[in-house]
Amino acid sequence: FTDPTSNAAERMEMMQPTIAHILMMDYQNPGSKDAFLKAAQDMYTSYKICGADFAARRHRLEVAYFLSARNWFLKSRGPDPSKREIEETEYLLRKLVDQSILPKGITDVFAIAGMQKPDISVLSEGFLAEVANMPHKSIAAEILRKMLEEEMGKSGGRNLVETKRFSERLSDSMTRYHNRTIETVEVIEEMIQLAREMKAARERGEKLGLTDDEMAFYDALGENVSAKEVYSDAQLAMIAREVTETIRNNVSIDWSIREQSRSNLRRMVKRVLRKHKYPPDQAEAAVALVIAQAEQTASA
Repeated sequence: FTDPTSNAAERMEMMQPTIAHILMMDYQNPGSKDAFLKAAQDMYTSYKICGADFAARRHRLEVAYFLSARNWFLKSRGPDPSKREIEETEYLLRKLVDQSILPKGITDVFAIAGMQKPDISVLSEGFLAEVANMPHKSIAAEILRKMLEEEMGKSGGRNLVETKRFSERLSDSMTRYHNRTIETVEVIEEMIQLAREMKAARERGEKLGLTDDEMAFYDALGENVSAKEVYSDAQLAMIAREVTETIRNNVSIDWSIREQSRSNLRRMVKRVLRKHKYPPDQAEAAVALVIAQAEQTASA
């Protein structure tokens, strides 16, 4: 890491054992990662105080190394890490070490693993195989978790039912992983399967001839088990299109203040469902879910 003749890929590879070790320690002793983040922050504070001293400056590359690791964890927390913390760390890294020694890209979550960040919409089996075969399994698990959480964050307003289903499964996998009821390899396998199912879910609309919005309402109506028993996929798709058109004709609703408009829209949706003899046992719940999806769609 301190060798200025090494290339960026070599330096990134050198970071992996440290990241993997901290992740494994946190798996075995929950709280280890937070302890590392605090220690790295304390180190940064101390360096600011005495960084001008020659004896302290001799350790600047060690400081940069561990702050790079800290920054990786900050970025891998999920879709909303502290922007201030990340900017602070990146600023210090630029100050501590010339770019010829420590490239800016080393702080990226995927760059540290020597990988291109994928687009889950075109997620390939090749990428999943690459992750599964990474030598540091704890890093592979962290990359998959981050990738799936980011995708769920992006799709949250697009399809409430689908996102809730996948989010609960990811949360369950991670809980069992942190409770040590499954091993790292097993949680990787579960997340890879989840990624495949998320990709397949995106393709359902094409098969049914539905847009993303129509697919979201299709899933909202299909949450009712009775509806799945009564209607074929084609029939439920037809109802979803009609519900979507009803929603689309009322997109001017001010969801924050116009409760009367909400009530009117609920009546319209109920009328559509009665027209198609939607099972009455769960009609109220279906309408509530459709309205919630409509509100999400309007604000997305």
